[in-house]
Amino acid sequence: MSECEHDQHRLGGYILDGLDPVEMREVEAHLERCPSCRQQHTELAGMPALLELARTAPPPVPERVRDRIVADATGVQVRRRWVRLAVAASIAAAIVGGLTGWQLAPTPAPEIIVALEGEEPHEAAGTVAFTERGDSVLVRLELEDLEPLPEPGTYEAWLYTGDRRIMSIGQLGHGAGQVTVELTADGSLEDFQTFWVTAEPDARDPAHAGETVLRAEVPQRP
Repeated sequence: MSECEHDQHRLGGYILDGLDPVEMREVEAHLERCPSCRQQHTELAGMPALLELARTAPPPVPERVRDRIVADATGVQVRRRWVRLAVAASIAAAIVGGLTGWQLAPTPAPEIIVALEGEEPHEAAGTVAFTERGDSVLVRLELEDLEPLPEPGTYEAWLYTGDRRIMSIGQLGHGAGQVTVELTADGSLEDFQTFWVTAEPDARDPAHAGETVLRAEVPQRP
C-alpha cells in the first residue's frame, strides 16, 4: 500500500479526531506535502458539523452493544471513541432523512367553513366546515338556537349529490340550544352540491320527510 493510500484510509479518523497523537502527526505531515490528499481533506471537512447535529438525537445504544456490532461486522476490534462517532454519523443520516421526508409530505387539505342560512320560521343559525380526507369528507357542524323537537323527532344532516341523490350523513338528536358534531360522508367535495339540516318527525323513519331548518351550498376546492 502506498503512502497516499495508507493516509487516505486514516483521513476520516483524522477529521473526526479519532486517531492517536502519533497517527495525527503522521497524517498532518502527509497533508503538508500531498495536494491530492489535501483536496480530499477539504471535501470531508464538513463531517464534524453534521455529527454535531446528532448530539440532540435520542440516547445512543450502550457502548458494549455498539462495540460488539461493529467488531462482528469488521472482524476487528475498534476504539470505543471511533464507534461512538460511527453511530453518531448514522443517527445524523437518519435525522437528515427524516427531515427530508417531512418536507416532502403532502400538505393537509384545508378546512372550508361556510355559514348556514336559516329557513323560516326556524331561528337556528350556525356554520358547517368541510375537510377532505382521502376518499371521504369530514363535515363539522356548529349549530345554535335549535328548537326542541318532540320525541321521536330528530334533526338530520343531508347532502345532495351531483347525480341527484339525497344522502343522509347522520342524525343530530332532538335537543335544543347548541350542537357541535362531526360527521363523515363518503366521496369528495366535488361529488356534492348542497348541504342542509332538517327537522324529521320520526328518527326511526329513514325517509327525508321533515322541514328544512338550515342549508348551504357545498363549496369546491379553492
